Amino acid sequence: MSVNIFKISKSQEDIFIKSIEENVNAFFNFDVPTENMQIAAVKKDGSILKKIKNPSHNVQLEAVKNDPLAMLNIDNPSYDIQLEAVKRRGDIIQFVENPSHKIQLEAVRNNGLAIKYINNPSEEIQYNAIKNNPFAIFDIKNSSLDMQDKAVEFMERYNMSSQDNGDFKNGFSWMFEFNGSISDVFKNNDNLSDKMKLFLVGVNGFSIQYIKEPTDEMKLTAIKNDGNTIQFIENPTNEMKLAAVKNEGFSIQHIKEPTDEMKLEAVKNNGSAIQFIKEPTDKMKLEAVKNYGTSILFIKEPTDEMKLEAVKNNGSVLQFIKNSTDEMKLEAVKNYGYALEFIKEPTDEMKLEAVKNNGNIIQFIKNPTDEIKLTAVKNDGYALQYIKNPTYEMELEAVKNNGYAIQYVKNPGYEIQLEAVKTDGNVLKMIKNPTYEMQLEAVKHHGSAIKYIDNPSLEIQLEAVKNDGFSIMYIDNPSKEIQLQAVKQNLDSLFYIEFPFEEVQLEAVNKNFQSVRAINNPTEKVQLESVKINPKAINYMKIIPCEEAQIEAIKKDNSLFKFLYKPSDKVIDIVMPKNVSDNKICNKI
Repeated sequence: MSVNIFKISKSQEDIFIKSIEENVNAFFNFDVPTENMQIAAVKKDGSILKKIKNPSHNVQLEAVKNDPLAMLNIDNPSYDIQLEAVKRRGDIIQFVENPSHKIQLEAVRNNGLAIKYINNPSEEIQYNAIKNNPFAIFDIKNSSLDMQDKAVEFMERYNMSSQDNGDFKNGFSWMFEFNGSISDVFKNNDNLSDKMKLFLVGVNGFSIQYIKEPTDEMKLTAIKNDGNTIQFIENPTNEMKLAAVKNEGFSIQHIKEPTDEMKLEAVKNNGSAIQFIKEPTDKMKLEAVKNYGTSILFIKEPTDEMKLEAVKNNGSVLQFIKNSTDEMKLEAVKNYGYALEFIKEPTDEMKLEAVKNNGNIIQFIKNPTDEIKLTAVKNDGYALQYIKNPTYEMELEAVKNNGYAIQYVKNPGYEIQLEAVKTDGNVLKMIKNPTYEMQLEAVKHHGSAIKYIDNPSLEIQLEAVKNDGFSIMYIDNPSKEIQLQAVKQNLDSLFYIEFPFEEVQLEAVNKNFQSVRAINNPTEKVQLESVKINPKAINYMKIIPCEEAQIEAIKKDNSLFKFLYKPSDKVIDIVMPKNVSDNKICNKI
């Protein structure tokens, strides 16, 4: 309802302002709001300024304080409006014509990157920009070497503080995801200081390729960032080469005439680097397969020791090894059960180790022993499906591991069924005519399993909701005790109780006053109790609150009046002076 205001008292205006502060949309209910009401509105939402005709300077100022972008809705904003806007959002300066030094300064103090919108910034402006955000240096054309060095100092300080706070992410490389690539920095800046160059190669070693005549320190820093950058370095020293392979083994391919030490460090870092090494020693080969078993593919005539270390690292490489010994085969299946497929006539010991690694491997084993079968189902209950004529013990161990393995048991007995539902209550749906004990065990472990039980007893219902309050959704006409236990276990289970008892309602609202929203018909006692706890509970009621609850809520917070539907005269009198209500100046908003 729209309210046309001519002359109102201070107390009336205060009521309207309070309603706007509580819900800014109430502002639109007034045709001619006072300046104070306009200020209250833009303090809550600055964008409302564009809806106000001829706003005063004070209104404009409060709007940009709330939302600097509100300045864009002001024709010819004053100096102090512009200043207030950039103080809160520096990049707003892009919309300011010929900004003063003061406005520039406040803009970069708020957001260093705002310097990109400033032509020919002074040294003071540049310094304050990089102080706020060191990466602003890259938006300054022809920045001095001294200013660049200061920016690096700020970056290094930020680096340290970020690491201390635990939010440091991969150096500063993440910044360039937003501010362009490091290559752009070199392309757009012809004269970078040595300190800046050193910093940049530390962030991304590959930037070394854009530096003419880099110093040895720059080269080494780049290599330590990424060993593969050695490919861009002319005449690297042995120290650089060694640092490269220690950082990235594959960088050995970019090194001419590497020493044995370099080769060894390369394969220690990445075993596959052996493929780039001519005439590797046995020691290098052994280190390579220890690091990466598959690197044995790059080794001619590997020794038995190398083969053994390779399968210990990766059992699947057994398929590539000729003349493998029993020891190699055994180590391979210990690491990777499916390696059994690559073994002709495996021993029982090999089979046993394979199923210890992965029970389902039993499907590939001919004539497994009982020990192998039992070990397989202990590792994975589903392995039972691959066993012919399993013993009772195997079936029992299978369902202990995975209750659903009962589907592979022919005519499961009582004990097996019971163990299955203990493992997973939902297995109850797979059991015909489960006993009372089975039903009870099922819901104790998985409350929702009650949905598979016809006419569950009160004991079963109680155990179900103790385990999972939400399981009450599967119970018809739950008793007070069941309802109470459900909301104690999970307050949100109240949503699934159509007619909760008053005691249950009270239990819920005492735990969280907002629970009243889940109650279709809260009793007057519950309504009153909820608003005593928190008057805002009045907002969450699905029904028209009783007068007593309304009065209690309004006494605690009269701004809640606007949320009341058809408040009684008694409630209205509490909120507003008698003359206001009689003249009907204040309507429900």
